Amino acid sequence: MIYFGTDGIRGTVGQEITQEIAFKCGNALAGLGKKLKIVVATDTRTSADFLFTSFASGAIMAGATIIFVGVAPTPVVSFLTRKIKADFGVMITASHNPPEDNGIKIFNREGEKIDIHTQTLIEKGFAKQKFCKPLVLGKIIYKPKLLEKYIKFVTQTSGNLKGLKVVLDLSNGASVQTAPKIFNQLGADVVIINTSQNGKVVNKNCGALHPEGLAKEVVRQNADIGFAFDGDADRVVMVDEHGTVCNGDQILLFLANMYKKFNLLKTSQVVGTILSNFALDVELKKLGLEFIRTDVGDHNVEKELCAKKLQLGGEQAGHIILFDFERTGDGVFCATQICQFLKHIKTQKAKPKQETSQQIKLSKTKNVQGTTQISKMGISNYIFKDFVPQHSKNVCTERKFEVVNSKEYKDATKECEQLLRGKGRIVTRASGTENLVRIMVESKDSRIANTIIQKLEDVINQF
Repeated sequence: MIYFGTDGIRGTVGQEITQEIAFKCGNALAGLGKKLKIVVATDTRTSADFLFTSFASGAIMAGATIIFVGVAPTPVVSFLTRKIKADFGVMITASHNPPEDNGIKIFNREGEKIDIHTQTLIEKGFAKQKFCKPLVLGKIIYKPKLLEKYIKFVTQTSGNLKGLKVVLDLSNGASVQTAPKIFNQLGADVVIINTSQNGKVVNKNCGALHPEGLAKEVVRQNADIGFAFDGDADRVVMVDEHGTVCNGDQILLFLANMYKKFNLLKTSQVVGTILSNFALDVELKKLGLEFIRTDVGDHNVEKELCAKKLQLGGEQAGHIILFDFERTGDGVFCATQICQFLKHIKTQKAKPKQETSQQIKLSKTKNVQGTTQISKMGISNYIFKDFVPQHSKNVCTERKFEVVNSKEYKDATKECEQLLRGKGRIVTRASGTENLVRIMVESKDSRIANTIIQKLEDVINQF
């Protein structure tokens, strides 16, 4: 049985995710070596404690030492795993899923999500009839103060934000103990919403999946900007000063624009996925930048960034990776970097001073400093809004892989691409979890898009 999906193990608690699964996962992971050190954190879900104790019990039985930091965002686990030189990092979370779900994300010692080979080894450990039992059992060490290392990293990497009014939607999730402290220490005027830690309302009508409330609050507070995180704060959605919601594509373009403006780019390439909007290609070309697409998943973006030694990458959903600093999407850190640039946009007659950050060993990227004289210029002046509409349809078929790899379907797709005349895209994917072929057509002409979808659906139905 395959346990790992596109982003770890995830599902409804009591069904796909059980105490037994958590125990076996801990035991199998710890069994990959001797006396391993594993950093663990959770989000705020009600099921977090019993899943953590089950996971930790399995790992301890295999001789591992668990460094438990308590409630913290997923990127904190990635950061601390590298920082304290642990063997693995584990986050108990279901990310943007509803409160009744939970899951397990695993990072290697470099703070990167584990590869398929490691996943396979863990799954083989699940299947064993006997658990790993060393001569000496492991232990749990509770170290919530390790969060201060992450907070220090973020605040020292970001410039002073005095003069900015920022609204943060914490989605009642994992960022409740870090995000407010970080923005307050940076000097911003901070308004916080959705801060419950009771575990029953994570992502519920709030956060990155539901930024409408944040948009209203930004306007009501007359704030400069707003950010919504998801349950484990590895993604971020932005709201400009007018209450306009901006997704990951818009954030990625803004950052690329700023990196180029302040001479921070070392290469001319930016990474996204096959679902990133076609408009992003167009706008990046205007900046003289090349856009590289990967398959869906922030781990695929991270691999491309690493392989080609690039700096900026992300997904439309809001996973933004600033690879000079981190190895995974980090909503809170990304938000501080956006605010740093925003302050310079709003600074009148001030030439940004660039100096290499000596405090942060993770990066040689220049840290932009500026004055505190604020103008009325807002981030909306730098956000593109001319999206190419994305038209989607899911077509049911039990022969999904056969269909998308068939000559008939590939030929039909090529014919349909001619209709777009280079002004759109066709993306077809076999669903990894359902018997579906997902068709997405980008075109400003809805008639052409619908024609293409119908033609491809007809081909699928012939199988």
